[in-house]
Amino acid sequence: MTLRKKLLIGFVLVVLLTGGTAGLVGLHFISSRFYSEMQSQLVYDLNTTRGLFNQALADVSHATADAAERRLAQELLEGRNLAEARRELPAILVREGIDGLAVLDTDGRAVFCAGPGRRCRGKALTDSDIVAKAMASGETVSETLVLPRSDLAWLSPELAERSHILLVPTLKSRPTNDTELTAGLVLAAAAPVRGVSGKVLGSVFGVKLLSRSTDIVDKATDMLYGDRMHRGRHVGTATIFQGDVRIATTVRDEKGERMIGTRGAKDVCEQVLDAGRPWLGRAFVVSEWYLTAYEPIRDSRHRILGMLYVGTLEAPFALLERGVLLVFLGIVLLGTACALVISFVIADRILDPVFQLMTASSRLGKGDLSTRVDIPPGDELGELGRTFNLMADSIMQRDEQIKAHAQEVLKGTERLATIGRLAAGVAHEINNPLGGILVYTHLLLEDTPAADPRRSNIEKVVRETERVRRIVRGLLEFARETESRVEENDLNDLVLKTLDLVHRQLLLEKVSLVKDLAPALPPIPLDGDRIRQVLLNLILNAVESMEGKGGSLTIATRHRLEAGTVEASIADTGCGISAENKKRLFEPFFTTKPVGKGTGLGLAISYGIVKKHGGAITVESAEGKGTTFTIVLPTRGI
Repeated sequence: MTLRKKLLIGFVLVVLLTGGTAGLVGLHFISSRFYSEMQSQLVYDLNTTRGLFNQALADVSHATADAAERRLAQELLEGRNLAEARRELPAILVREGIDGLAVLDTDGRAVFCAGPGRRCRGKALTDSDIVAKAMASGETVSETLVLPRSDLAWLSPELAERSHILLVPTLKSRPTNDTELTAGLVLAAAAPVRGVSGKVLGSVFGVKLLSRSTDIVDKATDMLYGDRMHRGRHVGTATIFQGDVRIATTVRDEKGERMIGTRGAKDVCEQVLDAGRPWLGRAFVVSEWYLTAYEPIRDSRHRILGMLYVGTLEAPFALLERGVLLVFLGIVLLGTACALVISFVIADRILDPVFQLMTASSRLGKGDLSTRVDIPPGDELGELGRTFNLMADSIMQRDEQIKAHAQEVLKGTERLATIGRLAAGVAHEINNPLGGILVYTHLLLEDTPAADPRRSNIEKVVRETERVRRIVRGLLEFARETESRVEENDLNDLVLKTLDLVHRQLLLEKVSLVKDLAPALPPIPLDGDRIRQVLLNLILNAVESMEGKGGSLTIATRHRLEAGTVEASIADTGCGISAENKKRLFEPFFTTKPVGKGTGLGLAISYGIVKKHGGAITVESAEGKGTTFTIVLPTRGI
């Protein structure tokens, strides 16, 4: 894959990942925010509806207390002014907006009812707890109650008829065998009636039946949602439940009829009616999904009698949310597209200099040293282009220097080859007559008495002839190509055999020997005699470097498994080698020994032997501190 593709794919991934993450986070935030705001609104709407509910209960309480404070209620309990009561108490019902009003004696039995029918004398409430509380406390008591049909019937036959509601099968409601609702959920109040002496003579009991009542739910819907419509339906609704049955609601069917008798969803009822906890969220209402809020309606003993509900259609909210999300998503996509375009432009601006450098590097690698790049300065790529041009200039200069040096080396090599061939020819020509001179000189020396003054001169001739012979032998050894006798050898064994040859000399020169031989060296194929010649030459050189003053000679071997080599190092504590002389150590005829002490061919010959084995000789030295020669041989052999 090309760098352009990698860079573009990287930019695309970063942009898409960033844009996608921002989009998902934004969508989640907007959706959560919408939902949170709607929940807050629903809580406010439910609180408002509860306030209207409580205000209606307070109105019933106020009307009941007002009736109890009238002289007429006292007179009725004393058996007087029945005709006047029939005129005034029904007017209170109309004026105060309550549905039933009864005057009860101290036993809780009806003396007079203000509703239609008026055949209630002697009747008593099935559960007269509210009346008992009012007479016992001497204060008006109000609460929400469920009155059975029998109580509603003697208060007013109309109330008994209104409380009768047929149940309507409803989607997602709890299964039930009930088919109708006969009891009624009422806002009730009881107020004590006192005589002139302050004694409680009885009480007044007032009720407002919530079944089929429109006051609270209509007022809540108008106040909270107004006339807002969605596809022919009111956006907001309010409902009063008796148990799980809608007894007062603004939820309507397709014909616009209030959906009295329909029932609440199962999951809502389980949480609100069974667990007693409010519901806030999405819920199925008859046939539509609404965003809703429910809370339980309780009596004074905290028994759950029903539910209070407000809700708004989910469809317009979802439509608004979807519109906002689409706008946001469009902005994110547009931003992502712009970012991708900008990324492509930036990638091209970055890659153009890179491709210039790649092309120029390829041409430079193929030998075109005149290659240069033209990258505008001002940034890191410009600096890289300038550095590349400087590098190309340096390479061109170095190439010219190397060519010049190579020519010089080649000339020197040719001279050395010529000298070597000349030396070999001269040595062959000299060797035979030199051998004859040496033989006859020895014979002459044998025939010359020890007291003859000429004997010392003859001995000098013998010594100098021997020296010349050694030089000639070294020249022949250096110049000729001899076949190696390669066998498996243990380097440690070659070292020990070489040390046996110089053991006596080490003692005479007062040199202490330290052996650090690695155990179990692998056998390697090599010419043992030639390698021993190298070891012997290096050991003798080390001994001579100590100049008879004694010292330490350390010989160590190692196996470099990872490099595939074995090594032998010869370290002395002699005089050391100067940096200038180190450069010429392996040149033929170069020696630091006094005249007559060396030919200058030993290290050159040793170097050649090791090279023929595929190895190398390295040297480390410091003047006055000693020298270390290291022979490195491959374990695979020649």
